[in-house]
Amino acid sequence: MKNKFFLFTGLLLLACSTVSQAKIVVSSLISDHMVLQRGVDVRIWGTADPQEKISIVFKGRNYQTRASRDGAWAVMIAPSEAGGPYLLTIRGKSEVLKINDLVVGDVWLCSGQSNMEFTVSGVFNAANELVAANDNQIRQFKVPKANGPLPVNVLTAGAWKSSSSATTAEFTAVGYFFAREMRRVHPDVPVGIINASWGGSGIEAWLSNAGFGWKGLADLKKYHESEYTRRLNLLKDKNDWTPGPGDAGISNGKPVWIATDFDDSGWKEWNAPGWWWGNGLEFFGGVLWMRKSFELPADVASSHIALSLGYFDDSARVWINGHLIDSANNRSGQVRRYLVPAKYLRTGKNTLTLQVTNLDATGGVYGEKESLKINADFFQLSLAGAWKYKIGNFVYRPESQPLTTPVGLFNAMISPLTNYTIGGVLWYQGEQNASDIRTAYQYRQYLQGLVKDWRGQFNSGDVPFVVVQLPNFNKPAQMPMPSNWAVLRESQSRVLELPNTAVVNTIDLGDADDIHPRNKQDVGKRVALAVQKLVFGKMELDTGPAYLSSQVIGDSIVITFDNKNLISKDRYGYVTGFTIAGTDKKFVLAKARIAGNQVVVWSEAVKAPASVRYGWANNPADASLYSDHLMPAFTFRTDGWDPCLY
Repeated sequence: MKNKFFLFTGLLLLACSTVSQAKIVVSSLISDHMVLQRGVDVRIWGTADPQEKISIVFKGRNYQTRASRDGAWAVMIAPSEAGGPYLLTIRGKSEVLKINDLVVGDVWLCSGQSNMEFTVSGVFNAANELVAANDNQIRQFKVPKANGPLPVNVLTAGAWKSSSSATTAEFTAVGYFFAREMRRVHPDVPVGIINASWGGSGIEAWLSNAGFGWKGLADLKKYHESEYTRRLNLLKDKNDWTPGPGDAGISNGKPVWIATDFDDSGWKEWNAPGWWWGNGLEFFGGVLWMRKSFELPADVASSHIALSLGYFDDSARVWINGHLIDSANNRSGQVRRYLVPAKYLRTGKNTLTLQVTNLDATGGVYGEKESLKINADFFQLSLAGAWKYKIGNFVYRPESQPLTTPVGLFNAMISPLTNYTIGGVLWYQGEQNASDIRTAYQYRQYLQGLVKDWRGQFNSGDVPFVVVQLPNFNKPAQMPMPSNWAVLRESQSRVLELPNTAVVNTIDLGDADDIHPRNKQDVGKRVALAVQKLVFGKMELDTGPAYLSSQVIGDSIVITFDNKNLISKDRYGYVTGFTIAGTDKKFVLAKARIAGNQVVVWSEAVKAPASVRYGWANNPADASLYSDHLMPAFTFRTDGWDPCLY
């Protein structure tokens, strides 16, 4: 009996000891293959038992601390030069964590929306790029996508991956090609990329609560929150949005709403092109079926037609008269064009059916009205306007936070990173905030607020912040007109009012038909140029001519640039892309000539000029001003007029 008592007591004490011991917990950022920032103190942190002694060994040096009463602990590791691989050991009273293959180099936080999220697998020449991807000193940590109302303190998922042919396909393309170029210039310095990006996100979602306290942003935050509440209230009476077990438009694996003679008289209507939220479908995410009938004369129906349906977000299947003509699910941002054979067509009534899927409440069929059409010999028919629609399945919960709700993405994806020491930020975002011109103008407040906010959150001083400007996109502009994207680019350039910032010009790297241009190689190279100039002081590097000043001289305006070697890339030698206006604020196409680091701009139609604009369009196809290193000039305007009106 005595032996049994002691055995029971021993087991009880062991059990109590086991229960009372908390494991050492560190962020998933602190893991094998991690990259530590060189040249500065770096933080290693985590949790353990209250008052537990923690010992960290790195590069032969021992660092010790003790967990606080709530179990939190942190140590600062002394600055290191670039190098590795190293072993970092974290030791508690009964546990040892070993971080293997750690290197010291430069760490860059890459964030934004879809063009930052865009992976190497989607770029031009991707197969060859992946074969060549064999530098294990380029490493990425992909932050798991998450969105929430409260700040997250620690990452519990995600891992560092070294670049190889097997892993690089999922790297952010802009981040990877930037890192590759930096490795070419600084071959002894590893590069770590922390990829925290999410397609379709607005900048307001990446700001913290504290960040919205900066310079007028509090009112904008109130607007977004009230708009979120308004849209949420709209959902209360929409009982037809109840999530279902599957797509109502599919039965036994086959589509049931695609026949030409299917009765869609009970379906609702909306206008295409457009986003779901602008057509009474606020916060809808899921599967939406759309139908449109049209008439074809006999001579057109007896031949093939060219069909254009604009852009789908995110994916769609397309039928004409019940015949499937597209089942691609990964072409968001590309104009859908088809050559439809005569065997699928009918004289008289024909019907198009779309099954559009988007899971994050940002879906739609969008683009210019001219991008929805049918073309044939001597025949054209617009498909813009009213379409019938019916919800196939509702999968997005209205209580979830959309990707434009303030602070949500900061809370879940940036907040848990802020203890990690970074060397700089690469930011590629803005398409979402260019949806209307007033929001594009407000973006300058958001972006400057974001820079200040993140620098404070990371306690990093004036850490370098590099912004990629939006590229050219949409139908090339032929005449001067207000432009959302031009205003957004101007807002991005205003970040230069803050210290230690740079802007990367991509005005010639876009695609008129694809909001996600595939040439990310040159984007990455230009980001690297900007970083070498900003961080490493290589001022001789050419990042493109930028506007300095203007002066009215007679009937001309003389523009001065910061680059002395200006050229025109126009095939005939003309200097194009400039518009000019008098005090009536009516812009006309202008003539221009280069004179050293200046451009003289005029028009016979404007005798008393007041303003010049250059490249002021969503897609300024005729912007021909470059440096002699073939870097494009930044777009600009000399006036301070309200760009939403003029």
